[in-house]
Amino acid sequence: MIVSVITPTYNRADLLKNAYNSLVNQTNHSLEWIIVDDGSVDNTQTVVKEFLESNKFPIIYIYKENGGKHTAVNVGVKEARGDYCMVLDSDDKLTNDAIDTIIKDFEKYHSESKICGLSYNKRIINADFNSKFMEETEVVSNHIEFRYNQKHPNDREEVYKTEILKKYPFPVIEGERFLSEAVVWNTIAYLYDTVYINKDIYIAEYLPGGLSSSSIISRVNNPKGCLLNYEIMMREPFKLFLRFKYSILYNTFCFFANINIKERLKKDNKPLLIVTLPFGFLVYMKWKKYQKTDGGKV
Repeated sequence: MIVSVITPTYNRADLLKNAYNSLVNQTNHSLEWIIVDDGSVDNTQTVVKEFLESNKFPIIYIYKENGGKHTAVNVGVKEARGDYCMVLDSDDKLTNDAIDTIIKDFEKYHSESKICGLSYNKRIINADFNSKFMEETEVVSNHIEFRYNQKHPNDREEVYKTEILKKYPFPVIEGERFLSEAVVWNTIAYLYDTVYINKDIYIAEYLPGGLSSSSIISRVNNPKGCLLNYEIMMREPFKLFLRFKYSILYNTFCFFANINIKERLKKDNKPLLIVTLPFGFLVYMKWKKYQKTDGGKV
């Protein structure tokens, strides 16, 4: 078994070595590292050349035109040759036993066609989340039921079977550079289960300028991708109060995407969209200050 570790990066040359060192320090090197450079203009290529001299595991470096993290992940998944795929952000690192843990855990579930992947805890070293953490050792569920209906919203590290990720690439919208990973994870959840494991394998630190620290700015300047996300989240099996919440946000991003009311009410959730329309407008007015005028580059 081999794990394909995909690292999308953009102008993070000074941080990449942390990710690299965490892979070098793995107790099991049954991995390949795919670095997808999303159009960096710093010295990322020079830094990566030093990594390529490593003989502990294969390293693949791909340079592409800037298009956003989700497009870089698509490129990495397409290139991946491992049985499983995971995303390691350029400013994060893995625990030393992460790859070994993944391979051993997948030995139990690899042959089960209903299981698409594993999901582990992320240790965020500079954040305090008042969210519900797992109490069980393992839970078999799906992304919608576990993360949303059962309220486990804290960040996790997903490791999916590569063959499944290749079937469900992230949608690419011309002119937009941000798309929530939930678009793909929730789409997969309609067909497959995930094993949620109560163990840390990933260590993250939210940095200034990262996607996590500028969530609202990223979303309001890439509204069509947000509409794809919330259109999925307005459906069952999401609980009713969640569908209400996400229909508000759907209306909000319709305003940002300049979609008129007549057009948005063609959706299946017409009654819910009518009820939440005023709330969506209020959120739009509150967030309008974050909208950029340079094509939404974030």
